[in-house]
Amino acid sequence: MLFFTIEHGDRIPPTLKINAGLHLQDRSTATITPDLLQLTDLDTATSNLTYLITLLPRYGKLLLKGTRLPSPPRFFQTDIDHLDLAYRHNPGSPAELDQFYFLPSDGTNKGYLEFGQLREEPAVFNIQVNASYRSAGASISRRFTQQDLDQRSVLYILPVDVNVTADSFQFRLVDPAGNQAPPLM
Repeated sequence: MLFFTIEHGDRIPPTLKINAGLHLQDRSTATITPDLLQLTDLDTATSNLTYLITLLPRYGKLLLKGTRLPSPPRFFQTDIDHLDLAYRHNPGSPAELDQFYFLPSDGTNKGYLEFGQLREEPAVFNIQVNASYRSAGASISRRFTQQDLDQRSVLYILPVDVNVTADSFQFRLVDPAGNQAPPLM
């Protein structure tokens, strides 16, 4: 009689599937969601997919469940999937491009795949911090989506130092095909 033992081997490095970056207002906090950052790996459990931070953000902090990252700094794909990872812009820091560098890992293979290419250098996650407008009548010309509204990434704030009892804003609806509604108030 002949017996065979089949062992599962981890031969494929993880794939950096999504690295879209983050946009937020200065002095605010935003969740890093799976549609912004995602690692996949066919032969590794999602709970083992790790982001090893090689350079932390300069103008803000990465928070895991509201607290600083462990030492050495790292987080898992499951942290992103459970919406436990956030970036908080430091008050008083400039509203500029911030970023952090990371090495995706499955704990077994060296490197990661990005656009079908094996890479070993750290990847960069960009964070665009936009200046908040603090006076009445200011406008924002940035696009936002229904998903941004659902995730509470878009805020309409009346400054406390402006004495107003009413305000309004105008927006335009556009679908992916380019169809649009007239401006709404």
